[in-house]
Amino acid sequence: MADEEKVVTEEVTNETAEDTAEETTEDTAAEDTAEETGEDTVAEDTAEKVEETPKAAPAPKAEAKPAYIDPLKLIAQDSIKAEPPKFEIGSTVKVHVKIREGERERVQIFEGTVIARNGSGVSETFTVRRLSYGVGVERVFPVHSPNVDKVETVRFGRIRRAKLYYLRDRVGKAAKVRERLR
Repeated sequence: MADEEKVVTEEVTNETAEDTAEETTEDTAAEDTAEETGEDTVAEDTAEKVEETPKAAPAPKAEAKPAYIDPLKLIAQDSIKAEPPKFEIGSTVKVHVKIREGERERVQIFEGTVIARNGSGVSETFTVRRLSYGVGVERVFPVHSPNVDKVETVRFGRIRRAKLYYLRDRVGKAAKVRERLR
């Protein structure tokens, strides 16, 4: 980079030196003709010099340095799903989860109500709650996990909260979320 700058500045100085040499020969020729005719050329010479002063070449632009990218973010970009599942808090969803048992792999469905959504980017998670034999079961799933095959929305809930933790204390019909008609 420094060598390129030296070459560019040498070229600029050579060009300006040639330009000034040409101007001095033109000025002396104009003075000789003015002396012969007896005219005053001082005003004309200064006007020409002001107009013909060589402009300095613009400095070469330095290459823009790439912005620092955090290595963790670089790795995380590969893990983010192209189309993350679309669902809202309060919706009843079916989460298709891949489960490995030995060498076999199968898909298990976990159906329940989304009570929370946390985080952003690769670390975004959602919590699904359901009642299983009278006992509340909650599971937290990473949105961008390869083990979450897909998320189907069964119905949309009509809610007015960002987190539905109050459903943990409710029993029976009080624990249900009203359905939003679309």
